[in-house]
Amino acid sequence: MKHFQAALAAAVLTFSVPAVSMGNPIPATFSDIKEHWAQSSINEAARLGLMQGIGNDAQGQMLFDPAGIVTRSQTAAVLTRAFALDYGDTRPVASDYYTDVPEQSWYEQAVALCAMHEIFDKSGTSFNPDRGG
Repeated sequence: MKHFQAALAAAVLTFSVPAVSMGNPIPATFSDIKEHWAQSSINEAARLGLMQGIGNDAQGQMLFDPAGIVTRSQTAAVLTRAFALDYGDTRPVASDYYTDVPEQSWYEQAVALCAMHEIFDKSGTSFNPDRGG
């Protein structure tokens, strides 16, 4: 599971690039992927706007955390971007499906879109956004 995030980037690039809708591509300047085996795939995923990293370090440099575990909320965000999911004529919110996704969280719309498109199991009331994906 340790290499899942980098592998997810490579898989999304391999299988989904034609479906990508360019949201806000960012320059790939993650300070923690230098010399990493998936550096080129991570940079390409960022360039395409699929992945945005996990934030900035104390010096303001962008971080990716290539050895980190991908959470379910991060997976929802990447899949939403990769497959250009949209609401169509409806506008659900994540709380229509799950009780543990805070309104206006950074991942709320992605979780709602994935639930609406039946990407994640909706049999329970919990999404567990911070659990490994």
